Amino acid sequence: MKSQKKKDGVKKKSLPFKNISDYTQFQLGCIALFVLLAFNLTSVQNDSVLKWIDEFSIFLPTSLFFSDCFRFAGGLLIYLGTFFTQFLYYPWLGSVAFILLLLAIQYLSIKAFRIPRHYFPLSFIPGLMLLLSVSDLGYVWMSLKSPGYFFSNALGTVVFLLLFIAYKRTHHLLLRLASLVLIIVIGYPLFGFYALFTGLIIVLYELFSFWRDKDAMRFVVVGVGLTAFILIPQAYYYFVYSYMQQFYVYTAVLPRFFFNSAEFVLWIPFILLFLSFLLALLFLFRNSEVSPKPAKTAVVLSSIIYVCALIFTYVMSYQNENFMAEVKMAAAVDKGNWQKVTVIAGNMRGTPTRNVVLNNNLAIFKLGYNAGKGVMDINNVVPTPSVRPGMALLLMSG
Repeated sequence: MKSQKKKDGVKKKSLPFKNISDYTQFQLGCIALFVLLAFNLTSVQNDSVLKWIDEFSIFLPTSLFFSDCFRFAGGLLIYLGTFFTQFLYYPWLGSVAFILLLLAIQYLSIKAFRIPRHYFPLSFIPGLMLLLSVSDLGYVWMSLKSPGYFFSNALGTVVFLLLFIAYKRTHHLLLRLASLVLIIVIGYPLFGFYALFTGLIIVLYELFSFWRDKDAMRFVVVGVGLTAFILIPQAYYYFVYSYMQQFYVYTAVLPRFFFNSAEFVLWIPFILLFLSFLLALLFLFRNSEVSPKPAKTAVVLSSIIYVCALIFTYVMSYQNENFMAEVKMAAAVDKGNWQKVTVIAGNMRGTPTRNVVLNNNLAIFKLGYNAGKGVMDINNVVPTPSVRPGMALLLMSG
């Protein structure tokens, strides 16, 4: 009886809250902060942008479109990504679908990496990075050649977590080998990079497991996994995919950002996303005995990191008056609402871009206003604030 009380006492102290109710409130608070930020960066601040993204996306419920998606590795993610992009026609609906995917990633991250409850806030990091990956593009949306981008990477992350969870539940050596090979061989044409990343995480998982149990057979899995990781994409490139460039063999489905200093900022969410999963592997091999004092420290530390990640996501998201004005003007022009174009231009607080000036002056001409009334000076403009300014100017100008 005493031993039972002692165990109960340790169990209560191991959680740095007075009771389970307090811990539940802590969890709900973390979820609420995440959902509020996600809604703010999608349907609240960028509702016009979401509808605009939908207009740039094409989805056809035909077999021809389906087969066209599979001309490249990761075809299923491309197809599903373009399908879900249709929901952005109603920004609130698209936002709900996207946020539900991010919450699923948060839940699956806990299950896949056995993240301790006192590190609960850290499970939102992948979702925040995916949120940032769609909110930091701005003008780049216009020249991004990645169909279904808004949803495809979140869907790929869900697939990766599900495959990793399924692999961990496979214990027999031959089944593990078969599972790993099938994940890459079958998963690559369906999920592209995310199948390869799953294979890489599995290889690292086996290496970490060897240091714990010294089972030399794990090196067989590692060897097979690395071989498949290197050779299978190349085999698909040479014998299956005639439209795919070899440069993108190992990054299929990932966005077509350039690998230069100007666009490095666009890669930051993905670098942090995949780095967070690599670091999360450490949770699988942690010491299960956690003393009360470190648990309290862990809660405080993880909460600080979480708040910093929230702030980082908000600050790094693309927020520019000219961009929003140009997007709203484009929608108004499509509807022939020239009066609204002049109103949008009149509400500008800062110096406009060339596109804003051209749209405004064209609207004034269409409305037949007197010469000089409301006309903006084409010489008093600012450069297009984009990492691809030339491309943005060309596309926005039509």
